[in-house]
Amino acid sequence: MPTAVAGSAEAVSNAICSGTPATINLTGYNGTIQWQFSPNGSTGWVNLSGASNSTYTSPNLINTIYYRAVVSLGSCPSHSSNVVQITIDPAPVAGTITSSENTICGSGTTNLSISGQSGAIQWQNSTDGSIWNDISGATSASFTSDILTSSAYFRAILSSGVCADAISNTVLITVDAEPIAGTAITPNEILCLGDVGTISLSGYSGAIQWQTSTDGTNWNNIPGATMDAITGAPTETSYFRAEISNGICTAVYSNVITITINPAITATTSSTDAAIGNNDGTATVTASGGDGTYTYLWDSNAGNQTTATAINLYPGTYSVTIDDGYCESNATVTVNGYQAIPVANFTSNVVTACQGTQITFTDLSTMAPSSWYWIFEGGTPATSTDQNPVITYNSNGTFMVTLIVSNTAGTDTLIHDDMITIASPSAIV
Repeated sequence: MPTAVAGSAEAVSNAICSGTPATINLTGYNGTIQWQFSPNGSTGWVNLSGASNSTYTSPNLINTIYYRAVVSLGSCPSHSSNVVQITIDPAPVAGTITSSENTICGSGTTNLSISGQSGAIQWQNSTDGSIWNDISGATSASFTSDILTSSAYFRAILSSGVCADAISNTVLITVDAEPIAGTAITPNEILCLGDVGTISLSGYSGAIQWQTSTDGTNWNNIPGATMDAITGAPTETSYFRAEISNGICTAVYSNVITITINPAITATTSSTDAAIGNNDGTATVTASGGDGTYTYLWDSNAGNQTTATAINLYPGTYSVTIDDGYCESNATVTVNGYQAIPVANFTSNVVTACQGTQITFTDLSTMAPSSWYWIFEGGTPATSTDQNPVITYNSNGTFMVTLIVSNTAGTDTLIHDDMITIASPSAIV
């Protein structure tokens, strides 16, 4: 009569993670199976209800346990299989990472620690938060990083036996680059009051905040001045610098630019009157302010003269530019005209001619005469009120010419005795 054969029991895995089931297979047996468990593997065996298949899957387990199969056949004695131990690995707990320094200036280390964790620790780092690398030897609850010169991510992997790893929170350690002050320059170290100057910054690294001071000691931020160049029109001598910052790093400062404000040039003017039609007037400008050293340039109507007083001017309005090398000021001066007594003067195109010749007389009078009265001895016509008359002489002889000029200021007379000589052609030859 055949007898029961216990066969061989084997677990799919002798170690499982807490909270998961175990699977055991029985092979080479003969008979009816009854699976049993024991807390110690030697005593206290208990039948598992309904567990009579060659494969047994346990409920989720949290403690180490032992299994065996009891095989029976009819009235024959039953036999027990070998004992299978199922070891339970506790599930790891990720815990929480904290760091002593979340932000570093320039370079440095940080101290990382994990708490509330369970399992074996392996610290990891990453440059992008995606690709991770184990840190050699970093397996303790506390960890000091190498010197960091760029931002890095850190986390801890917690492992326990065959259980899936647990992953802690990720900590980003930010490394702020040390700011670089750069160099401030300006083409406008001296400005005239009201002029606009520019300061620019180059060779810097970091965020810019321009500052100003009236004494070079007490500084104030300029609202909105955060670009690499600023413009403005200071009203007094002022100091400027750029504050460069980056993250937690200590701010650094550019060189100081001093903008000196010269007082504006002011001008007072005076003039002497000129006779109408004559250039005997003057225009004078008196400058103050600026740096006290001036050059002058009058307009072309004044002959581009370069002294404080322009001379030989006709009545009219003249402009002058005053310059001290930094500032300019413009002024206008009016030379008033007055009516002077005219001064009679004239000439003719010929003084010797034949009978019947027409002679043109040209007025050369000054001081703006407004009327002319000519007297031509021996001429036709004998008198004229034209300014430049044409006269015919029909008789031989030597004749006098008289010009009387007038304006509102008075009258002047010029007499040229024996001015015109008239003769027959043979006499002239």
